[in-house]
Order: sequence, then C-alpha cells, then structure tokens
Amino acid sequence: MWENIKSHRLAYFLILLSLLISIFLALTVELGNDEVYYVLYIKYPALSYFDHPGVLGWLGWIFTLGGTIITDFTVRLGPIIFSVLNQIIIYRWLLRRNGTSSAVNGLLIFNASLYLFLIAGVFLLPDSFQLSFWLLSLLFWEKAENTGSTTPTVLGGVLGALALATKYHAVCLPAGLLLYYLVHNRKRIISTQFILYCFLFSLGLIPTILWNSMNDWASFSFHGDRVGFLENGINLNSLGAFFAGQLLYYNPIIILVLFLTLFNRGNKTKAAWLLYSGLALFLISTVLALSKTTLPHWTGPAFIGITVWLALNMREKKRKLLFAGLIFNAAILLGGWYITNYGSNLGSKKGDKLGKNDPTQDLFGWRQLGANYQLWLAENPEFSKTSLLSLNWFPAGHIEHYVRPKNQPLICVGPRKNTHEFVRLNQRFNSPENSNQYLFFHQSNGFHDRLEKLPNRYVPVKKLIRFPIYRSGKKIRYHDLYLIEYQEDILSSY
Repeated sequence: MWENIKSHRLAYFLILLSLLISIFLALTVELGNDEVYYVLYIKYPALSYFDHPGVLGWLGWIFTLGGTIITDFTVRLGPIIFSVLNQIIIYRWLLRRNGTSSAVNGLLIFNASLYLFLIAGVFLLPDSFQLSFWLLSLLFWEKAENTGSTTPTVLGGVLGALALATKYHAVCLPAGLLLYYLVHNRKRIISTQFILYCFLFSLGLIPTILWNSMNDWASFSFHGDRVGFLENGINLNSLGAFFAGQLLYYNPIIILVLFLTLFNRGNKTKAAWLLYSGLALFLISTVLALSKTTLPHWTGPAFIGITVWLALNMREKKRKLLFAGLIFNAAILLGGWYITNYGSNLGSKKGDKLGKNDPTQDLFGWRQLGANYQLWLAENPEFSKTSLLSLNWFPAGHIEHYVRPKNQPLICVGPRKNTHEFVRLNQRFNSPENSNQYLFFHQSNGFHDRLEKLPNRYVPVKKLIRFPIYRSGKKIRYHDLYLIEYQEDILSSY
C-alpha cells in the first residue's frame, strides 16, 4: 500500500512539474515558423485550411476566447492543457490495466520524449491536439474489443474522426489496426465493430472535402506533390536524417529500452496491437524518407501507442533507464532554451548572410524587430499604410504576428507552395487600391525574403533603415527595410 501511495505522489509530481516547465517555456520562448503560421488559423477560422484540416484553428479559437486574446502564451495554452490531459489518460489507463508501476513508467516515458513533452506538448501544432484524440480513440477501441459494446466503438470512431479532422496522418491509425488484424485475426476485419469504427472515423474528412471543393482541391494537390515516392531516386541522406530525428524526438535511451523489451524472449507481450497502431505511420514515413526530405514529427503520433505498450511490457528493473532518459531530455530542453535565448550566432558569420543556418533564430528576435519597427513607424507615419511584402509563408507568419501593426496591410506573393494560406488572406489585408509601393524586409539569414528573390519587375526605390537583432549583446542577424515599387499589380504576377 505504501508503495502505491509513493507511486501516486510521484505521478502527481511529474504531471505538475511538467505543467510548470511547459508554462515557463511557453512564456519565455518566441513562436516558431509553424506556430506563427498556425496563429492565422485562429485569427481566420475556416472549415479547413491549405495545409491541414480545421480542428487546430477551431480549438485555438476557443482557447484564445474567440481570437480576442492572442499572445504567445494563450495560443500555446491549448497544447499545454491537452498535454496534461494526455498524461492523465495514460496514467489512468495503465493504472487500471497493470497497476501503479506501469502507470508511473508511462509518465516517465512521456516526459522523456522531446516530441511528446515539447513539440506536441507546448508548441502550437496540429499534433498537439491530434495526440489526445488518437490516444482516446485507442483507449475506447480497447474497451470495445474487451466488451463487444457499441458505445465505446462509437466513441472510438468519433474521436478518431476528430484526429483525422486535425491532421491527415490520422488515416494511419485504422490502417495500423488493419495491419494487426491481417497478421493476427483476419476475421475481425469484416466485423460489424471494426466496420462501424472505420465508417465513423472517415467522417472526419467531411469538413476538409467541403472546403477543398470550394478551393480548387488545393490541399490534396499540395500534399499529393509532397508525398510522391522515389521520383528522384533513393536519397540515403534524407533517410539518415529521418532516423536521426526519430532518435532525438523519442529519446535514444527510451528507444534502447524499447528494443530491449521487444527482443526480450522471456517476456510475454501484452497489447501488441498498440505497437501496430503506429506501425503504418512509421512505415509510410520511412518509405517517403527514402527519396524526400521528411520532418521528424511526421511519425510523432505513432509514439503514443508505443508509450503505452512499452510501459505495459518493460521490466521494472529498467526504470533507472527511464530516469536517465528523463535527465537526457531535461538537458536537451535546458540547453536548447539557453542557446535560443542567450547563445551566440550558430550560423553564418558573413555580412550578407549573417545568421543563416542557425535554426534557433526562428524562435528569437521577432519581438525585438517588431518593437523597433513600431518605433521607426511612429517617426515615419507616411509609411503606415504602405503594404508590407513577403515572398513565403515564413517569415510572413512572423511579420504578421510580431511586426505588422493592426491597420497595415501585408501581402505574401509567390507560388502557392510558398504562400500557403496567405493566398486566401491577401484580400483580407485590404492593400490600398492603385498602390504600387511596398515595404520589404531583406533578411540576412533568410532563404526567401531577400532582394535577389523578388520578381524581376520591381524597382528598388531606397533602403530605409537597417534593424540589427542582438542576442546577449551580439549582433546575430539584421533586417534591411526597403521601399520597392512595381509598375503592375504584383498579385497578378502569379
């Protein structure tokens, strides 16, 4: 009994500590490229969006009180709350199924994962909400399997539909279950229960299909081009980067425990279907990585089923490794936080490319730029109605969130693969009619917003000012503000 009390206290301590650290990170680290872009979903809700289905925008809208209180913390509040919810679900599920030891192990594994704790637990991403729906769908599907009842089947299917209405990757959830049944119990594939689950799950696509039918099927065209297979042959570099990302995101020590558990001959595996639930997503992502650059978090939702399975099946004497994994993740978090906010320039030291290839700068300096630009604009009010111009969704998202005053237009131009949701939003920003002058930030560390990337038909009128960005007193990049002129409507160039 005393051991159970200690385990409960450890669990509550882990969840509370996780919450406090998440709040601290949300308050002290600026939004990244993806996050500022997804803030657009919150500001301008729709059935669906160019990149993803609509749930992220809908839930973000709720957590920011209808988009009325948008700060770095409020847009991350939803992910933080859902992360706590995930930990409670994992703990209660494992406690009921296998006792306090497994339940605590589940929390240790969760918080030792950079993906589960930070990427999907603090940052504003579709994964942040999808994980909860994915996890709950698995929980109710297990109840449906054990009881044969319709109610958990329906709940599992509806929650799966919400996962699909958050991010397309969720289609791999029933695919993983299908894979399990193909190997272990083929009769279940044609069972009324599984068919009902899959039918309800598929309803999550309805808002996305409706939106796409009114927007030239833009999402499906974009993702179709994105997931082409072996078009350019096998790329071992992208495959290596993919596996390195999995190691970092799930934690190499936790992956070691996973393999020790998988290949432990004396261990009778419990709930093997949880492994299969993420296997389809992992296999598809691996195949894509053979020829295309992929992102490590694409496989992220697969980790949630693996986490529950590992906590159920690992040997208790391996718990010391879980604590080592927790320390490893804490060191990564602390080091990353310090370098992002106080570190020196990790990228190019060359003048015109100062700061290029320093990924930490995506999360730093935008508040500084916004504050300095606002001061300059107050001294030069004649430019307050001149449209800001960007050539890509990043840094357009940062300019929109941190730099652009409320009444100043922002136009993002270029191919749809570069502008994404901004194509739909360009008209909302109401660029002044007959205006052919724009303000353009040439970014020293940028890949897109640079003078040499502008369409050919522009005339550089003059460089207005340079905004240097400092970190710990050292210049790490700069933004040159230019006034440029076009002789025709720039939007008609694309």
